[in-house]
Amino acid sequence: EHGPPSEEVAYVFNGDIVDRGRYAVEIWLLVIAFKLSHPQSVFVLRGNHENDQMISRPWKMGGGFSEECLGKYNHSLLAAFQRMFKLLPLFAVIEKEIFVVHGGLFRNPSVNLEMLRELPKVHWQRNYPNPLNKEEMEQGKAWTEQEEILFDALWADPHHGIGSKRSERGRVAVMFGEDVTERFLDDAKLSLCLRSHRVPQNGGGFELIHNGRLMTLFSASKYGGVLQNRGAVAVLRPAQEGPAFLGCETSEVFEPPPLRHLRMSMHEYCVSALHGLSESKSSSQARCVQQVRRFVEHAQQEHEVAVEQHALGLICSERRELWSRLRRLRSRSEPRVSKEILCQVLSEVCGELDWPRILARCAPELGEEVAYGEFLAAPNVRWFHQGVAQMVTLARASA
Repeated sequence: EHGPPSEEVAYVFNGDIVDRGRYAVEIWLLVIAFKLSHPQSVFVLRGNHENDQMISRPWKMGGGFSEECLGKYNHSLLAAFQRMFKLLPLFAVIEKEIFVVHGGLFRNPSVNLEMLRELPKVHWQRNYPNPLNKEEMEQGKAWTEQEEILFDALWADPHHGIGSKRSERGRVAVMFGEDVTERFLDDAKLSLCLRSHRVPQNGGGFELIHNGRLMTLFSASKYGGVLQNRGAVAVLRPAQEGPAFLGCETSEVFEPPPLRHLRMSMHEYCVSALHGLSESKSSSQARCVQQVRRFVEHAQQEHEVAVEQHALGLICSERRELWSRLRRLRSRSEPRVSKEILCQVLSEVCGELDWPRILARCAPELGEEVAYGEFLAAPNVRWFHQGVAQMVTLARASA
């Protein structure tokens, strides 16, 4: 609708191009072709999914890109994408007015725009940090300031209160309040923070909060193939006569962002299947919000089942290493470990999952002392239920 990239039309993609369907490889190749043909008119920022940890997840756990690459092509192409993802910038500043970032702002109040611009490449051209395990935290280890910046830029979400607080996304993610947005923008002499990362809570393609200075812009309509949310793009032009914010077709009530040098128009894509011809926009909006809430509840249930299956697969693929580590902790005459130690070893070898919860659901009969040999021998993987990436992982572990 807005034309291909050219000397007159520039595009900024705000991350998470992968893991959004079965054709992410083709979409990325198109974006790369546009970038090569018009390098000064195409800019791609990094999302939390442009990281090894996310793309290696199976489809049902919000990933799938590794599986897609291995199914269509080979490890060489996947490795090339992984190298490229680490080179993608974390943020952009448009016309000295709009700060663009995929996730959000930062838990550390001392972080400012100048600090971000001077951040050494070694600290951001990498995967985001994994959560620290219990042993590391007991030893007093903590993320560095640079690791917090990298993680928050990709994972942070806003909330309607003040200050930073823990996010529902997990124990290491944070949410930032209106005062964080105001302080960061005022210090940088910017007007607006534009971020993406999650479906707007109003069911539309965008929403404005924090006194009109924080916009969540989400271009993927019908997110996940289940939601009925709309998608949107923001179109920016140099300021001329007329309002700073041009209208768009939406029932959302909001204060326009206080732009000084740019004019912004929102192009929101209504989903035709969202309502019948006789249904009003307001009732359509309310119904969409209800669908979002129902989807989140249903997705959480499906996610727990998927996590359990993935966790059991990890135990199978890492069985040898798990047995070796647990054996070193106990003598041959004492083939038992506490459930706490078992969960700690599982986290170290298989990754930071909620192992106490997983064990409570998958093995509710386990006591506080676990015969680890019997425990590790119990899980089995049915290979035909595994995707390509998981089969490769298991095959390597079994070799």
